[in-house]
Amino acid sequence: MSRTETSADPREAAEDDPYWRLIDAALEMGDGEAAALPEEAEMRARMATLVADGLVPAWMAEQIPSCADEIYRYGPLTPLMMAGDITDIVVNGPDEILVDRGQGLLPEPVRFRSADHLYAFAARRLGRAGRTVNRASPLAEVDMEDGSRLHVVAPPISTGAVQLSIRKFRASMRLETIVESGMISAQDAQFLREAVGSRKNIIVAGGPGAGKTTLMGALLDEVDPRQRIVGIEDVPELRPARAQYVRLLTRSANGPFMAETTVRDLVREALRMRPDRLIVGEVRGTEALDMVTAMSTGMAGSMTTLHANSAASALDRLEVLLHMASGSVRSVELGRRAVDLVIFIRRQDDGRRVVESIERLG
Repeated sequence: MSRTETSADPREAAEDDPYWRLIDAALEMGDGEAAALPEEAEMRARMATLVADGLVPAWMAEQIPSCADEIYRYGPLTPLMMAGDITDIVVNGPDEILVDRGQGLLPEPVRFRSADHLYAFAARRLGRAGRTVNRASPLAEVDMEDGSRLHVVAPPISTGAVQLSIRKFRASMRLETIVESGMISAQDAQFLREAVGSRKNIIVAGGPGAGKTTLMGALLDEVDPRQRIVGIEDVPELRPARAQYVRLLTRSANGPFMAETTVRDLVREALRMRPDRLIVGEVRGTEALDMVTAMSTGMAGSMTTLHANSAASALDRLEVLLHMASGSVRSVELGRRAVDLVIFIRRQDDGRRVVESIERLG
């Protein structure tokens, strides 16, 4: 079997791997619950005892630090997760791991032991959040303990090994910090600060990983702290440093007893929660109509993000979404009147993120 292919049942393969046997046996010496984990020194002592007792080969003594990382931290990805300059980690297979340090995705000399190890790592991380990944349910996304977002794609959706994408948690950045990073000029930052203060409706557009959420989070911190903001997100990415930010999260259907809750559902609920401003983490469907309707009927100063490759294409895409939602040309006209500014951020080939344009509408 290739290192990039998982066995028919990776969980069974893990049982035959001394690496996992040692971890599981050490956990079973307690009650196995994450909340009841002993201090790491005691766990390492347990594993040393198990090696000495012959449960696993003697050479596994050298793997005890790696096993401890698997239990207490992020397994082979621990040094990457701990590095402060890394924003994204992409795992294309056990032997192909790339990171973004602000200069695009570059390979790292970090490896999983095998495709089964990679699968087991993903399954355990998801299991801590009560989620699973298998052939019947090959897609999953969870927040890890530090707030980083883990997205998992497993076979048969992915070919060969499990694919991981991790967007690392970053504390919210102030607008001043974003200026210092070179993402936006001081003049444009001041213009946006005034636009937020005068309650302009704003769309932040750009490609994946361009920094849309980072900039929108900084703009939220420019809002009058007396104003109540209700934010709707798929995952909790926005972390403004303000008290009056109420977050609502979508959820996927999970069996017959947990119905799906969509962005559109939450937009309607948010309007009943006495918000001064409405924030939608990303508009990509029929919720666009509810969003622009809210912008036009009392929710001035609202914001959202949109995937696009220019400010003009962001408006084109918004019009398509509005037409899909209503089938009416008048909804497109509503969108044109509701949006005041479109900020376009481009992620350049060298990884730098730059506010390329700020389009004023109306």
